[in-house]
Amino acid sequence: MDNEPRASVFNKEPKKPSTPRNAFTAIENVSLVTEAPVEPLLKKMVVSSKFLHRYHLAAMNRPQSK
Repeated sequence: MDNEPRASVFNKEPKKPSTPRNAFTAIENVSLVTEAPVEPLLKKMVVSSKFLHRYHLAAMNRPQSK
């Protein structure tokens, strides 16, 4: 019996995850595909993350109304 097909199933490389682990790899992937510059996207992302962080802190410090 030929075990070659079965062995090739186990030797396959694992599939890459369809969703990137973090936003930076997502932006890198976009720039690789579109050949667009990454810097504007990164600046926009940093600004939005700072805003979200500030908003989150404000929400955490707000007293809960019951």
